[in-house]
Amino acid sequence: MFGVGEKTDEQLADETEKTSKHVLDLERTLWTLIVRYKSRAYFLELVEKDYRTGTNYAFEFLEELAIIEYKRLLIDDT
Repeated sequence: MFGVGEKTDEQLADETEKTSKHVLDLERTLWTLIVRYKSRAYFLELVEKDYRTGTNYAFEFLEELAIIEYKRLLIDDT
């Protein structure tokens, strides 16, 4: 249909692997915070911006989330 051949999941994964670039490793705990605070898209935008501009906004954002979570845990503990 539309003159576009269908590709298998494996073919698509291979193509993506060829064009993708490793940008950063992230601990599962940090990703859990990002998900908890519904910030996935925003965080990924920051990572892209940091990659393009050499800035550190993504890690600064992670620090902010960690502080928020720490305060939440302190309140829950009382």
